[in-house]
Amino acid sequence: NTTKGKVNVKNSGGKIVAETKNGDITVSKYDGEISLLTATGKVSIENSKGTLAAETSDGDLSMNACEGQISGKTIAGKQTYDKIGGNLSIKGSSGAVKVSDCELESITSSTKAATINFFKVKSVFHIETERGQIISASSANGVTLTGSSDFTTTEGKINLTLLNKKDELSFDLEHSQKGDIALIAKGERTTKKQLVVGKGAILVTGRSVIGSQMYK
Repeated sequence: NTTKGKVNVKNSGGKIVAETKNGDITVSKYDGEISLLTATGKVSIENSKGTLAAETSDGDLSMNACEGQISGKTIAGKQTYDKIGGNLSIKGSSGAVKVSDCELESITSSTKAATINFFKVKSVFHIETERGQIISASSANGVTLTGSSDFTTTEGKINLTLLNKKDELSFDLEHSQKGDIALIAKGERTTKKQLVVGKGAILVTGRSVIGSQMYK
């Protein structure tokens, strides 16, 4: 526990709890259970595995080449996850979230105004945001659903490129006020409140109140 100093963990294991009010936390080559908390500093974890939990109020959070039960939370800072395996849980407020080059068992995200971007991610997705966007718009960097998944936004937009084959998927999409629903690959677009289509084993559930939904 430190007030203004940095915390550096390297080539270690076991169980560690580290907290600093005004300092960065860096972890590399760690195997075990670690819990990290900083108020204004950055948190960086790489080449580690186990139960990895990190939280920062006003700093950025990054994890690279990690595997296990992984969770991250920020208020204003951005979050970056690259080459992650296992289960990933994300919470955020206003900072952007980027998830790239990951093969996960599951990913769960709950944010307020943060936009979450996916690049080449395979997983079961449970994604919810109030005002942020849910995006994976590029055909070269889309997402692959390995099981039934759900995407929910109140005021934000959903714009996803799905790399699954068409016959693998079915859709249950709904919005309550306004905003188009579009399935570009199937040529379906509607301003009605619900669109149910497909017979695939993987069900895509989309819910929005104001924002539009687009799946390509």
